[in-house]
Amino acid sequence: MKLNELKVGDKVEVASAWGRGPIHVGTIQDVLDDVKNGREGIDYVTEHGVNHWAYIDQVIKKLAK
Repeated sequence: MKLNELKVGDKVEVASAWGRGPIHVGTIQDVLDDVKNGREGIDYVTEHGVNHWAYIDQVIKKLAK
């Protein structure tokens, strides 16, 4: 997935724990050129209302709204 394919409000599947953890489904709150350590990524909130961030390579796919 590329950063320019995502926008605020998109629903996505994310591999948590730097790609090694469980899959989260969340809604993007922000799309960032530098989410952490100079890398592209997103801020998102899960269906349970928990806020997270993820590097772009952790985003598995965009889901239908």
